[in-house]
Amino acid sequence: MTRTAAVVGAGTIARMHLAPIAALADVELVGVCDTDAPRAAEAAATYGTQAFTDRRTLLAEARPDVVHLCLSHDQHLPVALDALAAGAHVLTEKPLAPTLLDAQRFHDAAQQAAARGQQVGVCYQNRYNDTSLALRQALESGSYGRPLGARASVWWHRDARYYRAAPWRGRWETAGGGTLINQAIHTLDLLLWLLGDATSVAGWAAHADPETAAAGVEIEDTAHVTLTHTSGVTSALVATNRHWTDAPVMLEVGTEQGLLRLADGALHHHRPEGRSSCWRRTRPPTAARATGAPRTVG
Repeated sequence: MTRTAAVVGAGTIARMHLAPIAALADVELVGVCDTDAPRAAEAAATYGTQAFTDRRTLLAEARPDVVHLCLSHDQHLPVALDALAAGAHVLTEKPLAPTLLDAQRFHDAAQQAAARGQQVGVCYQNRYNDTSLALRQALESGSYGRPLGARASVWWHRDARYYRAAPWRGRWETAGGGTLINQAIHTLDLLLWLLGDATSVAGWAAHADPETAAAGVEIEDTAHVTLTHTSGVTSALVATNRHWTDAPVMLEVGTEQGLLRLADGALHHHRPEGRSSCWRRTRPPTAARATGAPRTVG
C-alpha cells in the first residue's frame, strides 16, 4: 500500500526529509510547501512533486497521509494543528515548540489525535545511531553495573552569518532559545533516553558573544545544565556556540564497572582494570546535521 507524504518548509533541514521520502518505494511525495514561492518551486522540481505556498491548500488538494514540519520553531504548533485537523499524521523537527505553553498545547492535540489513530513524532534521530543503540544496550544488559553519573559536551560554532541567514534563529519569540533548544537538544535527549526523565534541573545560560549581540541575537549561546534523572543518576551538560569550530559531540556514562563514551562516531569501552575497546558505527549517522530518534508524543 502506497502512503503519501508532504513537507512543509523547504529550508536547510527539509532536504534531510525530502531525499529519504523520495527514496522510499512505498511512499509518494505529494507536495512541498513554503511561503517563499521560488524556494518551494525549486524543492518541488528537485524531488518531482507539486509546489505550494499555502499549507491549507496543500492539505486540501494533496491530502497527504503524513506531514513533515521543517519550519521555524514558532510555526510548529499552528501547522501541526492544521495537519492533524485534516487527518494527517505529523512528524516535526525539534523542538516541539518554543514555549512550554505551546508544547503543552501540541501534546494535548497529539493525545486527542492518537484517539483517532493519528501519530505525532518529534525528530530526535540520534537515538537511531548504531553507537547510541549499543550504549543503551550495554547499560540495559547490566554487564557494566549500575550507572553512577554522566557528562556531555557540545562545543560548536555559530557566528553572526548563521543568524543573519535565518533571523528567526536568534529571537526568543520565534526560536524559544539558543544552544540548548537548537544545537544541544539532541545530546540532552540522549541523556534523558539513556538515564530517564529529569526530576530536577539546575544551571545557567548566557549570551556572551559580542559579535552576535551586535547582530541583534537575543538567545543564549552558552549553557551549563545539571539534571537529576528518574534513575537517581545525575548528569551534566555543557554546551556552547562560541567554539572556534564544530567539535565532535561527547557523551560519557560512568558505571560501577567502567566508562562508556560516545565520541568521534564511536562507542569507547573502558574497564577499571585498564582494558579498553572501541566499537565504531557500521552505517552513517541518520542525519548529517545532528544527533537522536522520532519520539511519539501522546
